[in-house]
Amino acid sequence: MIIFICSIFLYFTVLILKTRFLIQQLPERGSFFKFNPISIYFWLSFPIEIFKIAVGPIILTTVNEDYFYIGIAILYATLSILIEFLILFILSKKIKKINFKYNLKEIKTIKINFKPLSFIFFIFYMISFYLLATKEFGLYNWILNPRLGYQLYRDGSGQYWILSVSFLALSFSLLMLNNYSIVSRSLYFLFYSYFAFLLGSKGMVIEYLIFFILILWLYKDKSLKKILIFISPIVVIAILYNFYTSVENFDFDSVASYFTYYTNSGMYFKEYYTNKIGLFHGKLLLSDFWSLAPRSLFPNKPYVYGILEINEYFFPGAAEMTNTPAFGGPILYFADFGILGVIFLTIFNPILFLRSIFYLATIFNLEIDKIKNNFSIYFLFLVFFSPYFLALVVFPLNFIFIILVLLFFLVYIKMYLKLN
Repeated sequence: MIIFICSIFLYFTVLILKTRFLIQQLPERGSFFKFNPISIYFWLSFPIEIFKIAVGPIILTTVNEDYFYIGIAILYATLSILIEFLILFILSKKIKKINFKYNLKEIKTIKINFKPLSFIFFIFYMISFYLLATKEFGLYNWILNPRLGYQLYRDGSGQYWILSVSFLALSFSLLMLNNYSIVSRSLYFLFYSYFAFLLGSKGMVIEYLIFFILILWLYKDKSLKKILIFISPIVVIAILYNFYTSVENFDFDSVASYFTYYTNSGMYFKEYYTNKIGLFHGKLLLSDFWSLAPRSLFPNKPYVYGILEINEYFFPGAAEMTNTPAFGGPILYFADFGILGVIFLTIFNPILFLRSIFYLATIFNLEIDKIKNNFSIYFLFLVFFSPYFLALVVFPLNFIFIILVLLFFLVYIKMYLKLN
């Protein structure tokens, strides 16, 4: 139990230090207790982290011995966050020396009306969502129970879910970056939140709330605190309803039962440290490339690959039912190469480096005037802050999709400038 308590303390200590560091990189330095994009995300996601790290394991764990292994799982997650923090810290010193003035084709986004493009992306969302819902579950059934559709009826249609999520995020973000009244902005937020709710993910509506608050912060809207007090309960009700439609008995224990991330990881480490399961020596990372292949195009794609090998060990048949419990922390890296895998595969992850560089470049320029006067910053802002954009998409598919979206933007801008 001591290891479990200490691991929770260390986890949140490192998370707070990383968050504090990012807050200090903003153009206007803030703090945890003032509204800014980083603190907003931290405080709105903090209750979820508490449930994942502490409440879930405490409610679900019945054997005292298991707390030790859950604590080990949390410590490895802490190590991963610490490495990411150190990478951000080192890169920030280099990036600060670079004057981020590069603007693709000298496009001033303030002169471009992106509302039609927002509408186009919303149409793309509607098409993708229709293809997703009607593939197996049915449109009416999906609208009645989005959570069930998300859990059981995405197999073979995962590409439509990803496209739905990403197109909706782009449509919403483009619209919100326009200078609307607080009433219009709030109505747009509620409108898009409903369509995000239809996609079935528990945390998606929270992501939309975070982005909405971020926009109000960028525009220095004086109504921010009042809106937060008014809108937050609506979001909470939507999330609770999502839970309600997913469980037989809607109570605190049932809600906590959804936060099995570290109890599952604890099971793995218990098996590993009692010599019941060994390392996979790269098999998981190599087979994880199957995640790039949509089942609709590759019908013989295996159900068990990558991290799903671990799922299959503890939950036989769950992968084929497309209802796979999640594992918290860097289990994929550890299961292949142990602690060295966690350290070196995190440090030498080129995607992490690229994401960190562009994320810091965006943070350094997070002001509405800079965003609107520089297309490079504008586009990076959409990529890194649009709610759930390219969620669950791995490299290189996420990179390819970003390039395609960038080309689509440039074609739209060229046609807009030509017509106007």
